[in-house]
Amino acid sequence: MQTTFFLTNYMAVIPNKARPYGNWGSWREYPVITEVNGDDALFTTLNDQLKWEQIIQLKNEKILTKKLINQSQSSIENINFKNYGYGLMFGTYRGLNYSYHDGNTGAYNATFLRFPSKNISIVVMSNNGNIPTNYIAKQLVDIVLNLKKEASTYLAIPKRTEKLNNIESIVGNYKNDEGTIIKIIKKNGSVFREIYQREPIELINEKNGLFHYANNNELKINFTNIKSGRSKFTLYLSSQEPSTYYKLPSKNLDDNYKASLNGRYFNKETDTEIVIEYVNKDSYNVIKNGRKRNGKLILEDYIRMMSSYEIKVIRDQQGNVKGLNLKNGRIKNVIFDRT
Repeated sequence: MQTTFFLTNYMAVIPNKARPYGNWGSWREYPVITEVNGDDALFTTLNDQLKWEQIIQLKNEKILTKKLINQSQSSIENINFKNYGYGLMFGTYRGLNYSYHDGNTGAYNATFLRFPSKNISIVVMSNNGNIPTNYIAKQLVDIVLNLKKEASTYLAIPKRTEKLNNIESIVGNYKNDEGTIIKIIKKNGSVFREIYQREPIELINEKNGLFHYANNNELKINFTNIKSGRSKFTLYLSSQEPSTYYKLPSKNLDDNYKASLNGRYFNKETDTEIVIEYVNKDSYNVIKNGRKRNGKLILEDYIRMMSSYEIKVIRDQQGNVKGLNLKNGRIKNVIFDRT
């Protein structure tokens, strides 16, 4: 593995390195400035990673002892997380036991899936922060092992629809039980589905409150409870379980409210400061330890930053802004106190 090493100086030149990119409103390069070793700053190539997989799968004792290899591929005893090992997670996929690990730093992403009973490893590496390597890896497993998907029993269309008198009655923010927010907007007389940092997709009306996506006529979206003012919609696709989103109360968030979120916030544990600055409309500057990023107010007391950062405003019993609760793909419930 001659092209695998830990980077000890982030300014060092790495020959033939794939530079990391991501699309956060526009395509940008994502600089890697970390020098943390162990869970980070490991550079490798696909060929070297496949060599490593052969050592693990074939238990090649010329490099490591079989005992050490077996131990490294096992779960850790006497811990609360039974499906966790030495940097590995364990699970089943379509009835097959496998171990896996997903990693990402900035816009670099990598996934490996190991199926010991088949002596097969699937490795996907990407320098595009918008590509889900785990999803692609499982698609490759289906192809390589010729695994057939279970027959779908999901509804492809709703059993009933409701009369829709005007588009304005369904416009607004909707949220599912997992916390995903989808916004329904009206533009130039048409209806669009909008998700943070994704291209809006037009919704084509079929009948009453039933629409389909302009880029996928099999993906249906059906609005119900329209007259009650507490409307919801359900997504239908024959290959997935229907998913329901509930309309959130709408409030007139004026400039005074938006500016009230301005301030300095500090997390002592990580020695990190966040400064919130209202710009205009729904835009904010979010300055984290001196580095400015763009933020967007998605709904009341909820700001998104880049692709995965979620910032929720914490208030006291009197409704005053008390702090922030920050979450991204790797962390959650990191509390920043207002200073």
